[in-house]
Amino acid sequence: MNNKIKNLVISVGGNALSNDPKKDAVLLEPIAKIIVNNVKNGINVLLTTGNGPQSGELFDIINDANKTNSKHLLMKLDEANAMSQGYIGFHVMKAIYNELLANNLENKYSINCLETLTIVDENDVAWTQPTKPIGAFFKTIDEAKQQYPNDKIIEDAGRGYRKVVSSPKPIGFVGIEGIKKVLNSGCITITSIGGGIPCIIKNNKIISMEGIIDKDYSTALLANLICADLLLIVTAVDGVYIDYNTKNEKKIDKISTIELEKLISEYDFGKGSMEPKLKAAINFVNKTDNIAIITNINDVEDAIKFKKGTIIIK
Repeated sequence: MNNKIKNLVISVGGNALSNDPKKDAVLLEPIAKIIVNNVKNGINVLLTTGNGPQSGELFDIINDANKTNSKHLLMKLDEANAMSQGYIGFHVMKAIYNELLANNLENKYSINCLETLTIVDENDVAWTQPTKPIGAFFKTIDEAKQQYPNDKIIEDAGRGYRKVVSSPKPIGFVGIEGIKKVLNSGCITITSIGGGIPCIIKNNKIISMEGIIDKDYSTALLANLICADLLLIVTAVDGVYIDYNTKNEKKIDKISTIELEKLISEYDFGKGSMEPKLKAAINFVNKTDNIAIITNINDVEDAIKFKKGTIIIK
């Protein structure tokens, strides 16, 4: 473990946010505070967020509009993904800047939100095996199928039924050296929203693809590439649970990567929800010998002091 933190990566799940700007302004306050507190202490902070609910909603809204008025063009998922990056980044930047203003630091620190194109493999098995939940939650599978008759539907970690889309693994980022330069300049950096827009390189051209990269896999890769000392994964629950949302649920406070890998083989943590977070954390910890923490948005400040959440160590 590296006790001298220079680069901190915070990953906020799309389900930890909402589709209501007023609610998000409040939800993001703890994140904004911890970011500003850390940059005041000389730590470089990079923030990523999910966008599954938001990109799914944008996709549905615009395509539903086409059904009533053909003048509204149909939208592809990669385009909805790009739009959600701007929408979410806008609210995140406002929350952080408000915190800078509250501390009279608006002229000392800057914020940069970077639209992110993420390189994936054209032959990734994910293209034929969709697993990433996006869009709205439904109480029953029949309700979900009625809305999405041509999509695969899954039960999402006890929270309801959702459609799923392809979620290829990230293998690189367009402009990674630029991301490093922005972060190392001391600028608060927001990037890889929703894991970035999945793209392949084919015939010497970049081609965007319809899918949603799991932002935790993307964040773990990004954290490794920018040499992060601590990875904080913020989601809708206060930590990792065995048998979540059942009478036998049990919270894990601290665990090694070896123990966690064993649990993943024995329990269902949700292939489109918690499991990717666990695997991303394992990957980061094993490659860096540093710590990853999984917690909810209300416990961020205590989690970064190792008082809350699930702490994952080597």
